[in-house]
Amino acid sequence: MEFLLLILSGKQLNHLIKMLKGVIFDMDGLMFDTERLSSKMWHKILTKYSLPINEKFIISIRGLNFKSSKELFYKYYQTDLEFKKIKDEKNQMVFDYIISHGIPVKEGLYELLDFLKKNKIKIALATSSSRAVANKYLELAGIDSYFNAKVFGDEVSKGKPDPEIFLKALAKLQLTCDESIVLEDSKNGINAALSAGIRPLWIPDGVYFETKAKRLKSLKEVIKEF
Repeated sequence: MEFLLLILSGKQLNHLIKMLKGVIFDMDGLMFDTERLSSKMWHKILTKYSLPINEKFIISIRGLNFKSSKELFYKYYQTDLEFKKIKDEKNQMVFDYIISHGIPVKEGLYELLDFLKKNKIKIALATSSSRAVANKYLELAGIDSYFNAKVFGDEVSKGKPDPEIFLKALAKLQLTCDESIVLEDSKNGINAALSAGIRPLWIPDGVYFETKAKRLKSLKEVIKEF
């Protein structure tokens, strides 16, 4: 399925889009400009604990759930420090900033959600963030009611790039992979969508990588795909 997604012609892709009944959204870096903020806080927390700042680690951790993040952390850092303590502290710094300054919404998000709702296209969230954090962000942005289904990072045993989170989102939407697309910004997310057999659209968030997924400049451009 992944191979077929990559070799479809433009005409075939347009036909595929016409069949769409569902769109699955990532959250951090896609809907909200939180990845840059998270990177900034990683710098602060690593410095606090006298750990070297490794940009490759900070980029690679994007899109991963807690379990996968923990494994990656100890791959890069040979330390006895507890990862959960460091991660929780970093997340709290991000959360406190957002509570004080508001949630930074990406360009085109509201327009896209309105378009999908108007056209009766189901909407799902598939985020590596926890249920508590994700629901709070959706509430702050005023968009919680748009989502027909949600899958959180603390609900899956394997994080992205494993396809589990997207397959669960499909099941909740009661749709097939051919009836849906995934919107992602991270390499882990794109690869997870391809592994699930779902066509991804890539909206980069300042980090670029090799992929054959179609690249768009903003969420607003997704509307043109219909």
